[in-house]
Amino acid sequence: MYTAEDLEQMKRLHERGKTVLEIHAAIGKGTEQAVRFRLQRLGCITKKPRRLARHPRTKDILRLHREGATALEIASRLGIDHKVVCRVLRGEGIALSLT
Repeated sequence: MYTAEDLEQMKRLHERGKTVLEIHAAIGKGTEQAVRFRLQRLGCITKKPRRLARHPRTKDILRLHREGATALEIASRLGIDHKVVCRVLRGEGIALSLT
């Protein structure tokens, strides 16, 4: 679909700071998603997982978890929902068990 000249033009435009939408408009072929995919394959842009914002009480939640408190105990001590506690712990890479 894209010729070698198109790929070189994509690289040049990206190096100049053009956005994917601007590069797509300049090339005039394919879709915006196809341009993004080609730029990723060329190594110009990378997929970075979105990182969720940390909860303001994350340090307190982790401290209490290290002390051996369950998610329900942590939630009641801090006055927040236990689902939030579970989400924070999972987000920090802590596997939760049902027991």
